[in-house]
Amino acid sequence: MNQRKKRPVHNKQLARQKAARARRIAQAPLRELLPPFEPYSEWIEVPAEAQGLTTFPIPAQVAAELEEDDRDFLDRVVRLSPLYGGAVPMAAVYLDWFISDDMVPVAVTGQPGQVRPMSVKAMATGLSDQREMDKMRDAYPGAGLPEVATAMTVEDCARSLHKLHARGYLVLDDDHVLHFAWPPKAPGGTWLLSGQAAPE
Repeated sequence: MNQRKKRPVHNKQLARQKAARARRIAQAPLRELLPPFEPYSEWIEVPAEAQGLTTFPIPAQVAAELEEDDRDFLDRVVRLSPLYGGAVPMAAVYLDWFISDDMVPVAVTGQPGQVRPMSVKAMATGLSDQREMDKMRDAYPGAGLPEVATAMTVEDCARSLHKLHARGYLVLDDDHVLHFAWPPKAPGGTWLLSGQAAPE
């Protein structure tokens, strides 16, 4: 008799836990589903008051003591934080460095081990083409890509790369090579990278 009464409560608790997990995955899929690569082993939590700023709010005295690379790193993390829900993986920083250098190492689909360096400008041109956009939308229906391709600037392309990365549709492997990816439905599931199952 007691077991019958407890079971519906237990089922409701499981349903609530499942719904909460689904919400967390929807809000921060990259962090919740966690790709099995080194660039995702370290995450930088950005304070709420710093999110959305273009430069990290450093007191003048401290800023004067920092190297330019250190300030650049902090500014980069703060700028990226809204795209990644306030917690930025080191993978996002590496990707942003590649974008700044206008050369992103991209894995060649169907050719394991092959890498093609691509300029962000060339990517922007490609994504401005309707046929290329249609291919991307077909391949990644959950990525939120626009239905109609429009002329894309390098800045637009950089933002799109980070959005796709934050949603788990682009992933950096241990060698910091960018792959088109398909995230698992639940934590611990298998990631697909460039059409192949990622190593566990």
